[in-house]
Amino acid sequence: MFYPDGRLARLGDRVRLGGRDGIVVFSIDTDEFSECFPREDWADYGEGIMVDLAGIGLILCIEPDEDLEFVASEAES
Repeated sequence: MFYPDGRLARLGDRVRLGGRDGIVVFSIDTDEFSECFPREDWADYGEGIMVDLAGIGLILCIEPDEDLEFVASEAES
């Protein structure tokens, strides 16, 4: 999945959605999964990213959302 700015969503990306901060905990599209969210538990979804959003919990994003904003990558942290 890509963010509205065209950047590819990756594991560990810090994001903002609806004014809340979050982190990408896995990306089926790039085959990247964190230790807490192993591939075998989630790959059946087929596509998209999972965001752990502060105060909300897990949100599966399959298609780009114009309100999903990239903040920083894990590599930049």
